[in-house]
Amino acid sequence: MARITVQERERKKAELDDIVLSIFWNEGIEALTYSRVAELYNTSRGAVQRYYPSQNDLYASMRGKVMPLMMAKLDWSNADAFYSSWVNSLSDKDDIRFQRVIELLFHHTLKSPSSQSAIAAVEKLTEQVEMRFGDDSMIKRLLGESFLHLLKS
Repeated sequence: MARITVQERERKKAELDDIVLSIFWNEGIEALTYSRVAELYNTSRGAVQRYYPSQNDLYASMRGKVMPLMMAKLDWSNADAFYSSWVNSLSDKDDIRFQRVIELLFHHTLKSPSSQSAIAAVEKLTEQVEMRFGDDSMIKRLLGESFLHLLKS
């Protein structure tokens, strides 16, 4: 097998990372498989696995790219604005990326074993809501409503 340069490997990895993120945004976390990435990159599953040895490596390629989008959609000016911005973002049929982030958080915190990065993200979000609004009742309510929303969608 021919060796590729470091630059070529980095270029291919960046292209694959873009595909991973695209699948996540457009099709959801359940569609994020080696086979789907390979299909869109026009390569084999094995070739994809050389860049992402485990499923967790696929997810890690999205780190730092999904939570900032979620946070940017939230209005932190007051409790009512925060609640409304969450519900509106979750229900936005024209831009489902907020919903995808919520799906990702639920998926990774409920799998066994739970993802430490997902748990940390939920804990950080909870802390921010507690600091801003005084307690965790708002985030509990919104996570519950998010769960019910996902059941219906």
